[in-house]
Amino acid sequence: MPQARTRAFVLGQWRSGEQDKRVHLLSLEHGRMQALAPGACRMKNRFGSALELFTEADFLIYYKQDLGHVTLSRVDPVCSRFELVSQSRWIFYFSLMSEALVRFLPLAQPEERTYRMVGATLQAAEKEKNPASLTAYFLAWLLRIQGTMFSAAHCSHCHRPLSDEAWVNLNFRGVVCRECHTHESARLDRECLGFLESIRKKPPDDAPTLSAEAGGLLLRVLTTKLEYDGEFSLTSPRCLREFQ
Repeated sequence: MPQARTRAFVLGQWRSGEQDKRVHLLSLEHGRMQALAPGACRMKNRFGSALELFTEADFLIYYKQDLGHVTLSRVDPVCSRFELVSQSRWIFYFSLMSEALVRFLPLAQPEERTYRMVGATLQAAEKEKNPASLTAYFLAWLLRIQGTMFSAAHCSHCHRPLSDEAWVNLNFRGVVCRECHTHESARLDRECLGFLESIRKKPPDDAPTLSAEAGGLLLRVLTTKLEYDGEFSLTSPRCLREFQ
């Protein structure tokens, strides 16, 4: 059975049988993977706390046919973010981020840009960034890296520059200006449009902070687009006040 070593973020885990766990990973070299962690449910096991959400670690893995489904042999933690992820102000936003990665990314496809974006987002969260603004940054960049993010600079119909407000197309392929607006219901104001354009050239550390109203609006639009593009429904947004 071939083996490999890779650095990865833990995106989630769940029980599998009496003694094992299944783990979602985002690997630097191999993208999203599903892994079996034998014996991880035992009181004394080789993995310890290394399988907590968004822990970054070096994994020794074994695989049979492909690198999408692997078995974990050894884990050497590089950075644990348990204290950050478990904070009440962050816990549900990180749940949305991890679920978005698990549901939206294909299996076993190189995701170096996504991996580095996740790392930069986690570092920004440690510096007391606004949770809603940082999550909106994360979702917009996840869509952009996967090639499905719309442009907030020009109307998708008449191609005129946007500055004041716009409405998201029903198929989420773009936004339209006031003159081209017909049946679209999701409106983005000047603050949302400016945010989406500014983060194109800014790391998460330098992303502007959205007002509560704009942050909630943008989170709802980007999450709905993610669900539309991926043809799935996310469960974690139900726990966020912006969706209630």
